Amino acid sequence: MRRLHTKLKKRLSHRGDTLVEVLIALAIISAILGGAFTVTRSSILAVHDSGEHQTAWSLAQTQLEKLKSRADSDPDSVFSTDGNFCISHGSAVSLATDAECSVDSSGIPTTTQPVYNESIAYNSSTSIFTITINWPRIGGGNDQVQMSYRLYAPSGSLGGSPSGSADFGDPPPYDCTDDCEPDDGGSGPPPPPDYFWGWGFQNHTDPSEASLITGCEWDWGDGTPPLVNEACMPNEETDHEFAPPPGFDPTYNPSVCYTLHYTVTLTVHLINGLSPTKSNIYDVPGCPG
Repeated sequence: MRRLHTKLKKRLSHRGDTLVEVLIALAIISAILGGAFTVTRSSILAVHDSGEHQTAWSLAQTQLEKLKSRADSDPDSVFSTDGNFCISHGSAVSLATDAECSVDSSGIPTTTQPVYNESIAYNSSTSIFTITINWPRIGGGNDQVQMSYRLYAPSGSLGGSPSGSADFGDPPPYDCTDDCEPDDGGSGPPPPPDYFWGWGFQNHTDPSEASLITGCEWDWGDGTPPLVNEACMPNEETDHEFAPPPGFDPTYNPSVCYTLHYTVTLTVHLINGLSPTKSNIYDVPGCPG
């Protein structure tokens, strides 16, 4: 009876050891499977992340090729654009905040994720364009790639002359004696305040800047109000009758000549916020007594 009790005790002890081993094995298997799942998930995310980066680099390269093409065909559209921009699927220049600059992996505008936001910034002091592609990361937050490229504006574009230009030609010479002769066959200039001297002006600003001009002012230098937003475009014309200085009381005398100096200034306002100016001094002849 004692031997049977001993054998039964041994069998029960052996069965307990087997259950512990099973539990340990299950724990080991769970740890291995959990680690494998973590590694697999990380690998999948890494592959997906790498694919998104590759797509972003491809979009940046496409933007660069379009940029170089536009710089050749229409330089002012990229060298003088106000703010960041992109070159859309249809090759039009759009502000970076426009819907045209939010694209899919093929560069076509979309609102379905993942959305890649394209942006190009220009630094005129270094002539460097920086292309940025930004998109939402799978794990949260945003990711981006950047590509920089130096491009010089061709001669004649606003990018080649960042300050722009304003011009209305040089004053013509005059012959004092001839100019003092009355044109109406009368005895001389009319008395103040009706004595004015008129001159025509033509805007000689570079025609390549016409699309960049937003307004202008002509300051006549004689105390009269400036002419605003007229004759602002290249080759447009205007004229002005100069008012005499305060207290000026001319009396016609063709044997005596004098000169009044008027500084005329043309200010041209450009789309990039700059306002180049040009000034000329006009010598107006007169014949006092």
